[in-house]
Amino acid sequence: MRNIILFLVCIWFLCASTAMAQTELEVFVGGYDPGSEINGTAFGKGVITGARVGTSFARFIGAEFSYWFLGGLRDPRKHFDGRAQSVAANFLLQLPIGKIVPFGTAGVGTNFGETQGEIKLKNSLAWNVGGGVKLRRLLGPLGLRFDARYYRAGDGVDILGEVTSGNLIRLRSVKFTFAEVSAGILFTF
Repeated sequence: MRNIILFLVCIWFLCASTAMAQTELEVFVGGYDPGSEINGTAFGKGVITGARVGTSFARFIGAEFSYWFLGGLRDPRKHFDGRAQSVAANFLLQLPIGKIVPFGTAGVGTNFGETQGEIKLKNSLAWNVGGGVKLRRLLGPLGLRFDARYYRAGDGVDILGEVTSGNLIRLRSVKFTFAEVSAGILFTF
């Protein structure tokens, strides 16, 4: 966790020093829906929280780095009740219209998971796409931001099985996908 925070702080300073940059910091909360079948069951819906820091390099182009946390990630059969985390880097194509900024985004990152029972949420490379709208400087530097994103880790989940010695072995790997809808407080400076 300390390394993730240090990474994000370093990136923020790099972004903030970019010429003509407009820096933004967002803290957000929202919902996620995995929606994918894993071994006859699916992970349930839950709450996602996180932060994003970014900069606009030019009027229509920006970049951001994000961290999110999924707590209470569980399947109905109670084989997994854990959490996942991620760090990602995204590019944004945005269309500023005064204080309103619609945007599209795409990026890559890595997911960090855990193993419980028959399911192992792996540390894996992931990609995401999405879009949303920023409402900048509604009250001084404060604004709002709304996002909808789709995340996919192609080799993100291992389904495990027990062998006679009591050790778990990988039976198969499946994708870990989920959709996020979130809202956050946006600080622009």
